[in-house]
Amino acid sequence: MSLKTFEEEDEDVWVVKCCQLPDPRPPIRISVNKEGSPPSINEIAKIEKITAGIEPLILRAAELILDSYSYDHFKKLGIDESKLVEEVPAAIAAAVTLTGLSFFDVEGGGFEASFTAPWDPHHSFDVEHEEGEPIYCAVNG
Repeated sequence: MSLKTFEEEDEDVWVVKCCQLPDPRPPIRISVNKEGSPPSINEIAKIEKITAGIEPLILRAAELILDSYSYDHFKKLGIDESKLVEEVPAAIAAAVTLTGLSFFDVEGGGFEASFTAPWDPHHSFDVEHEEGEPIYCAVNG
């Protein structure tokens, strides 16, 4: 995987639209909010380190996504049981799809990881990280 081809999408927003993750994860969008210039070699190395070890990050984020999930609630809403999972972080991590990473402080480990979930096609689960650790999950739709 090479992230050396960041392109400016908007003023001060640099993106790689299709970054391949380790199997079995699908490619994701990576953006970096940075004034003036694309991410440096050091910043790219930090991002590549995060994406190379993505599974532990997803598992830690799943703990926060779990706070917004209830098997019984979604079952009562009529969601097909094949899209529902056990209420444990490992099951959540296996079911969600990481769609993007948005970095607002690469050096300090500040970013947001966005996920979709099979039980909720209308919302994204956006987990904010500080110093590389998940701190908050917002459900956005």
